[in-house]
Amino acid sequence: MYESRDIFVLSCLFLKVLSQDGLPQNVSLQWINDFEQKVTWEPAQHLVKNCRYDLTAELKDKFKSETHNSATSPLSLKMVMCGGFLNVSVNSSCARYEPVIVTYPDLVKDLQCFITTPTETHCIWKQTAHTPSNLGFFYHLNNDVIKECPSYVHRGSDRTGCDLEANIEDSIVFSFNGTLKNQTVRNTFKEELSSNVRAPALQWNVTKSGGKFKIRWTPPSIKITWEYVITYKECSEDKSLAGVGETAEFTFVPKCSYGITIHAIGELGAKTLLSDEKYFAAESDLNAWVYVAIILPLMVAVLAVLTIVYCRKNKEILFPEVPQPRDLISDISDNNNKSMGGKLYIPTEKEDNFNVTLVTDPQICKLDIRHDSA
Repeated sequence: MYESRDIFVLSCLFLKVLSQDGLPQNVSLQWINDFEQKVTWEPAQHLVKNCRYDLTAELKDKFKSETHNSATSPLSLKMVMCGGFLNVSVNSSCARYEPVIVTYPDLVKDLQCFITTPTETHCIWKQTAHTPSNLGFFYHLNNDVIKECPSYVHRGSDRTGCDLEANIEDSIVFSFNGTLKNQTVRNTFKEELSSNVRAPALQWNVTKSGGKFKIRWTPPSIKITWEYVITYKECSEDKSLAGVGETAEFTFVPKCSYGITIHAIGELGAKTLLSDEKYFAAESDLNAWVYVAIILPLMVAVLAVLTIVYCRKNKEILFPEVPQPRDLISDISDNNNKSMGGKLYIPTEKEDNFNVTLVTDPQICKLDIRHDSA
């Protein structure tokens, strides 16, 4: 489907130039598919003996170019633009040609493709302001059949990645294409997967035994030469060690805490993700336990003895004698017994004094006199 579409939708660029004799000449570049181009040009109008045509195709980075000497028209190219720019020029001793320049906007950015397992490759990218809504990702391995991404990674409705099958020995060429302003646009790239290995973090464990950390790990499933780097922080000092085996060990300092990580690096820049950190707290100090268990109780005992001696020596000042409280009820009872001489107490009757006034009644006196007279 993809190839038939590109066969019918061909992008042709024609540029008219003037030859040395003033007659117009045509140069054209035609896309056969996203990875193949066909360049044609008209030879000089007048046959010139030993006329030679040299074609140069340059990418945006001028250090990447392809030259074809003594070329004949038409000429097939398989240029990977490493983006969206291609400059094709024809040089001749018997005619003058202006270069054909193809420029497409950047459809994606921050593109990365890397091997994650022996048979799996993961590609990711970010979209740009020119990313078409119908963006497609196509690839072929080792000049094999062109395929579309079998499993897109999405962020919302946008395509931002692709998971495909490829191994470390494969060379992958891929293309992003789509439609902008009713025209086909494309960016093409090429990657050597052997230099793009990003394996998962190692499976590993660490134990403490005999005053040492002993570390074991499982090598990555991608079969290349790996070197393993163990990084650790001893107290506040960063340290590391490296090796090619599957085990390692180092002596630890009991008073220090440790944070340990591991990762692997391989040939051509291959590497694994950094592992999670394993943390080990500092061990308790034996001298401190001796101090707590022996010295400290001894100091407390000596202090207690000195305190007792001091208190005894100064007890009159520290603990003055307090008068014994009196039993008031008993005192009252004793006083009563003494005052009564052993007899019951009988209160003295109180005498009341009254003033009597004698009043003489004359009438009574008269009655008394009469009575006597009779």
